[in-house]
Amino acid sequence: MALFDEIFDIAKTRDSLDEYLKYHMADINDFYNSPYENLRHEIDSIERFILKNRQILRSLSYDKTYARSFLLILLDLCTRFNLLAATSTVHQIMIQHNIPCNKRMSAALAYIDPKPSSNDEYINRFTSICNLLESAIQEEEDSSTNSIATFLNYLGTIVQDTNDIYIKRIKEQIQSASSSATYQFINHPAIIAAIQIDTSDQERASAQIQTIVDDLLGNVHSDLESNYKDTPSLIEDTTDYAEEIRCIGPHYKLIRKVSVDKSNGEAKTNRGVAILENEAELYEYMKRFGNMHKAKLDSALQSPFPQKWDQPINLYDWGCGQGIASMVFLEKYQTANINRVTLIEPSEIAISRAALHVSVYRPEVEIRTVCKKLDDLDPTDFNSSGADTHIHMFANILDIDDYSPSHLLELMDKAFPGVNYFVCTSPYIDDIKAERLNSFMRYFQNNYDSFVEISRATNQKIPGAIFWSCNNMYKGNPCDTHNDNALFCMNRWSRITRVFCIEK
Repeated sequence: MALFDEIFDIAKTRDSLDEYLKYHMADINDFYNSPYENLRHEIDSIERFILKNRQILRSLSYDKTYARSFLLILLDLCTRFNLLAATSTVHQIMIQHNIPCNKRMSAALAYIDPKPSSNDEYINRFTSICNLLESAIQEEEDSSTNSIATFLNYLGTIVQDTNDIYIKRIKEQIQSASSSATYQFINHPAIIAAIQIDTSDQERASAQIQTIVDDLLGNVHSDLESNYKDTPSLIEDTTDYAEEIRCIGPHYKLIRKVSVDKSNGEAKTNRGVAILENEAELYEYMKRFGNMHKAKLDSALQSPFPQKWDQPINLYDWGCGQGIASMVFLEKYQTANINRVTLIEPSEIAISRAALHVSVYRPEVEIRTVCKKLDDLDPTDFNSSGADTHIHMFANILDIDDYSPSHLLELMDKAFPGVNYFVCTSPYIDDIKAERLNSFMRYFQNNYDSFVEISRATNQKIPGAIFWSCNNMYKGNPCDTHNDNALFCMNRWSRITRVFCIEK
């Protein structure tokens, strides 16, 4: 049965829908991030579910992140497939419950709901839509693909609903923005191809633009397929960087400074979620995100998290990148009785550097490297022997789109017998991404009687949100603006941390 047909059959009341969402958000996230063709097959079911269950959706308790996340997923699917009536329904529920949406969805709503009242208004929204999409790509999205698809849907709507005069005007605006490099995304090949379509037959041209959108989104999943190599233990060993780091020793601040000094500021890191491919990107990542990354981890490792272990422990750094989480942990727990450090990361250059960093902190400890994406892992990749206590560092990894939550949870169930501590951190991007951390923790809470929540924190980067930290404060400098909404601190940081343990 299709997912939304199943939800339709179950969600007969507000309570039954709430109960389903509470236990099945991992499945919904799997569907949401599944190949485009899978989503297309359920368009009718999604629309039917929304339009037939307006009252139930309106009555949900949206103080829960899983309910907000579900509604935002519905909005995204509606705007992606131009389900106009369903989009309006979901948007009105969001307004009713004061649920904000991210910048990409806001851009989509700008030309869908409320529908522009004139052809001029369609064109006049070009700049605001582009600004929202550019910000989304830079600040929120794991890739530019969905934002580009949103822009193409905007273009397709103008081609379908206006006339030659306005189609010509929007093409001229796109070409002008392209020539002036006003927006980075505007020169994407899919957009260039779309504005070259002959629009004398508007219905045919609109269908051709939709084909470009389908091809763009349909190719996303293939781009994410794994190309890892089955390699032995990896470690950066004979480079100039390795020699310099070994001379510095186990000091995070000084190790990061090496990258800061070597970074030229030109390498792209795609908000820190892209797989790092070269040394310039390694330097730039540490420079741009190293302090924020460490600060979130430090806050998660504060009391009441255990301050020492008398028994051997295995440390796992999931999506380790350059091993920042391991470095922060090892710097704090210098006397920890560590049996083994296991690094998991699909980038060979990053995981090799992570192994180097760990070796500088604890040269005597066994280091295992698993150069794979999360979805390629299975229990045979892990040797949990030698310790009955396992510490899992999920730093800036659970909120990304590129993995199946249900696959990861199944892996957690099958491996790692004994006591398991989970330290989960990420920036707060939006409710959909935050829910990926929440639903990960909630799975263990629902399925293990031994579950104990140790700590949690949530801070958003918006005016009125509870302030946590910022660039100035982290560096020990005064910051008087963060408590004054009129002088909103533009350098403030966001975080979501969830720390808990189970025994099995």
